[in-house]
Amino acid sequence: MIRFQIMCKQRPTEAVAQQEFFALAGRASRAARVLFLLCLALLVACGNVSTMGKKGRGNAFVETVEGYGKMLRWGYYDEAVGLLRNQDGSAVDSDPERVARYRISSYDIKSQLLSDTGAEGRVIVRIEYYDIDSGVLRTLDDAQSWWFDQESRRWFLASPLPNFGARKKSAEN
Repeated sequence: MIRFQIMCKQRPTEAVAQQEFFALAGRASRAARVLFLLCLALLVACGNVSTMGKKGRGNAFVETVEGYGKMLRWGYYDEAVGLLRNQDGSAVDSDPERVARYRISSYDIKSQLLSDTGAEGRVIVRIEYYDIDSGVLRTLDDAQSWWFDQESRRWFLASPLPNFGARKKSAEN
């Protein structure tokens, strides 16, 4: 019986020591886990900052180009002029009244290129259009130069409205 009491007395002492050890180890491992997770979150956040800007600009570029095409396609030329601006801030020479006599039947983006910096873009579009008066269907390839304004966080077109009605020069001339 005495032996049993001694064992019982030792056991709680050992149990307390073990509990203290595991509590310290648990706190240390919890702190290490928290520190690890904080470092991991910081690395992920920092890694996304630089790529997020380019990716965000790329998405905005595609959306702006498509939106511009829809404005032209549905004859909202005055609204489309709002996207026209040179990089120095000056207005691009455009005449929405001149293009108002044309309707677009097809607006097909042939190529869309974004620079490595994500600040400039080039778009080639094939436009099928007709003059309201004559109804003759014509095709035009429109080259567009886009640029991203850091201040306003928007894309602008440095090219004028499509040159509807312009005759292609023949190889003979």
